[in-house]
Order: sequence, then C-alpha cells, then structure tokens
Amino acid sequence: VRQPPTACAARPAEALDRLVQGYEAEVDAPRELDLRQILQAGLRMLWVAAGPAAVLLISWMMYKGIVLSLQVPLVLLLLLLWGLAEWPLAAFLASSLDQMIGTGTKGHQSLYLYPLAQLTRLLPFGVAIVLLLMGFPSLSLLAWLAGIAWSGLLTAGLWEALYGWHGLPLLGASLITVFYQILTLIGVLVLRG
Repeated sequence: VRQPPTACAARPAEALDRLVQGYEAEVDAPRELDLRQILQAGLRMLWVAAGPAAVLLISWMMYKGIVLSLQVPLVLLLLLLWGLAEWPLAAFLASSLDQMIGTGTKGHQSLYLYPLAQLTRLLPFGVAIVLLLMGFPSLSLLAWLAGIAWSGLLTAGLWEALYGWHGLPLLGASLITVFYQILTLIGVLVLRG
C-alpha cells in the first residue's frame, strides 16, 4: 500500500490497481473494523477535507476581510466534519453495493482505501488556492470543478480495481462522491457570498 500519492496523478488506473493489490497482499481483508487502519484513513481524509476549508478561509480573508471572528473557526470545523463525512458515506455505500450485486468478500477495504485514493484531490485544490491568492476567484472555481471531476474518476478507478465493477454500478457509486462534492462547493459558494 506504500506508494507516493502523486502516483495516482500520473497514472491513476495503474496506481489504483497497485494500491488494491498491495492492500490485498498485505492484509487478508479483515471482516471486522480495524481501529488503527480507520485512524490512518481518517487522518488522510482530514487532509482531503481541508481543501474546501482552506479555499473558504482564504476567500474570506482576501475578499471579505474576515480574519478574527468567532464565525471562522466554527464554520471551518463544520466544513471539515462535512468533508470527513464523505469518506464513510462513499465507503459504506460501495461495501453495501458489493454485498448486494457482487461477492461481498471485500470486507471494509473501501473504508481503508478511499482516503488514500482521494489524496491527489489536493492537487486541484492547490491550484485553486494559488489562483485565489493571485486574484482569480473564477479560475479558482474552475480548478475546484476540475478537482471534482478528477475525484469522480479516482473513485471509479478505485471501485473498478477493488470490486471489478463496470457500467451502472460503477457509475452510480462514483457519482455519489461527485454529488456530495458539488453540495460542498455550493455550500462554500453560499458561505463565501
């Protein structure tokens, strides 16, 4: 499972296949939840969830002049919690779908692998932050939208590598992640106002 997150950016299909194969070779797909692996995955997902929060904070500081306010830490905390909620939602949905239409033998692998597969979502957020700092909020929004599309592709690649899905199950399970992130984007746009 040890591979640089940038490997997913250069060759995502190969990197996700290696990620799944490495995990399956390392661990015999535990049926029970492993607290250590959940904490590691949670820390990775926290990094991913920090992207929208950073964009909102920078936007507030640059365009609204809000720096020191009680509103800032509360909204950022809620946005981080919202971003973290995507992880178990997507993972448990995929696991449940696998039990309904697949073999149901993968256990909680999606819960452990999803955050690692999504780490390269930070690259478009980095571009969005740079564009925001340069004074191009509209281009920053386009970078974020590209990140949402990239995330959908990463999710589809992970589910294909992990479950061997194709067609409607793959599309449906991947679009849940995209829909969730579009809701996040709309929320940030409303808060950015």
